[in-house]
Amino acid sequence: PGIRKGKKVRQGQIVGYVGSTGRSTGNHLHYQVELNGRTVNPMRIKVPTGRQLTGKMLALYKKQKAKIEKNITELDISQNVNLSKLPDEISKLENLIKLNVGNNNLKELPESIGNIRNLSDINLHGNFLTSLPSSLSNLEYLIILDISSNNFTTFPIVVTKIPNLNKLSASDNKFKTLPPEIGNLIFLEELDLFGNQLTEIPKEIGNMESLAILNLFGNQLKSLPPEFANCLSIRSVDLRMNPISEGEKYKIKTYVNGADVKFSSE
Repeated sequence: PGIRKGKKVRQGQIVGYVGSTGRSTGNHLHYQVELNGRTVNPMRIKVPTGRQLTGKMLALYKKQKAKIEKNITELDISQNVNLSKLPDEISKLENLIKLNVGNNNLKELPESIGNIRNLSDINLHGNFLTSLPSSLSNLEYLIILDISSNNFTTFPIVVTKIPNLNKLSASDNKFKTLPPEIGNLIFLEELDLFGNQLTEIPKEIGNMESLAILNLFGNQLKSLPPEFANCLSIRSVDLRMNPISEGEKYKIKTYVNGADVKFSSE
């Protein structure tokens, strides 16, 4: 009461009551720019720009920039919801070993990523990827790859061409099958396929002589191929939440020669 336009008020004083409905926007910020006492359009005003380097100063800057880029071995730019694309210039980080771009909004990766030959660990978890660049097969030092929680519907063939891959997490995608080429990953020790839609495993899995840990929890598998018995390094297999009959459970246990196997009823 008694409040009108132009009246002075003190801090903490109640100036009015607002009824809120389902159509209200709630608290919001009022942004306004004034120039010489006049309200102006903030999108049209001219403001001072940064210093523009030229000549020797620009050359010195570029030299220092290149030096810094060569010293970067780890890059973590995860959890940036507005990051939808990596620039091709990322390939300039030629000594990069570990790259974490998990939990972003990435829908693709640049082919130039295959030029970072020293990469050994790439985390792509929690993006919106449906494919991977073919240049990943160039990464001979890549041993850890996480492509979990993306939008893959088919297993990326290029993954099977990464020569020394040791640990692969591909959980929480929409794979229904695995390509026979999965058997090319002879140095792979850990394979996580949790929460996909797999209905079968190709017999070529028997070629994966280094495979020690296999997570198949939450798929649609009814059995494993007899060739799985050739995975002599296997120590742990998780087959919980798969529709496997008691008879098939018995067969699988004979394949793994004493390894720890988990089924839903256990």
